[in-house]
Amino acid sequence: MESNKDEADKCLDIAERCVQQGDKAKAEKFVQKAMKLYPSKRCRELLETVREMEVGRSKENSKTETSRNSEYPEPSNDEATTSSAEYTQEQIEAVKRIRKCKNYYEILGVNKTSSESELKKAYRKLALAFHPDKNKAPGAGEAFKAIGSAYAVLSNTEKKRQYDLYGDEDSAPRSRRTQRSGFYEYEDPSHGFQGDMTAEEIFNMFFGGGMPGSSVYVRRGGRWTRSGAGAGHAQEHQQHSQEQGGFGALFQLLPILFLILMSLFSSLFVNDPLYSFDHTHKYNVGRRTTNIKVTYYVKESFHQEFTGSLRKLERQIEDDFLSHLKSRCYQEKSYKENLLWQARYSGSQNLFKKAQNYPTPSCVRLEEIYAAS
Repeated sequence: MESNKDEADKCLDIAERCVQQGDKAKAEKFVQKAMKLYPSKRCRELLETVREMEVGRSKENSKTETSRNSEYPEPSNDEATTSSAEYTQEQIEAVKRIRKCKNYYEILGVNKTSSESELKKAYRKLALAFHPDKNKAPGAGEAFKAIGSAYAVLSNTEKKRQYDLYGDEDSAPRSRRTQRSGFYEYEDPSHGFQGDMTAEEIFNMFFGGGMPGSSVYVRRGGRWTRSGAGAGHAQEHQQHSQEQGGFGALFQLLPILFLILMSLFSSLFVNDPLYSFDHTHKYNVGRRTTNIKVTYYVKESFHQEFTGSLRKLERQIEDDFLSHLKSRCYQEKSYKENLLWQARYSGSQNLFKKAQNYPTPSCVRLEEIYAAS
């Protein structure tokens, strides 16, 4: 049941992003799917929000009903340049480029060694070009979302580390052609590599509420509402953007500097631990507990410095080891379940085989300990 709850939460996350983008049909689809997997209060509240959304695309909906069983081709170059002059051929080509990208680095046009300032510069340029209020080309909204996801992951040290270790072509946003519109949408059901902020939230953080004179979806009190961005506020932000950017970078560094100073001070007053699970130059004498045979290491001066009960110490060592092993086992199972969920969602046989063969050594070790005890 808990695995269903995780999948239901992922569906609700996708539905919330669809609400933010004004896509009622897709949002309702994922909410209904979440209700079937794991009914919850969050499901009911979000379903009520979806049903209260106004459908602002009546013409597109009427076209959907008459062409539900046929797939539209992608617009030709002539159609793109003459469709109400809302978008240009250059914008269409830019959307195609984003859609063809295989990973987050390619989306932003950076590499693994790019600095934080280079990431921000690349994001600012792309976000302004692909924001839905400026770029009306088919798929621009999903490209904008992909750009936001790329920045959210690569700008976070821990998420970037995990992405570099486990990310591959299956982790990047995929695209598919939908029957509803005939254009391409990105299918990005988490894949384990998403930031903690939505694309609009990241954009608002950089540009203070959206494009000049535009409006964005803002979540207030558990509901998504449309909010306008004033021209005066946008102009004021443009005048102070460089100054705010400098102060923002400084404030981001303050917690890191504080932690470094605290670790330096604490190292002066805190004694070394009695044992370590890793063999190091300081902890180079190997020992094993008498109960479940956990290997640990102590310093050469252990017998002179330790005067307590060895039995109690080994019990503490075994408890710490089991706690660490349980945590690693949970992470391994979660990653394997996530791969299986991706395989079922995408229908990829290669991904399904990868999930089946994914090793869980911590879980195996844990089962061996419980079987022997």
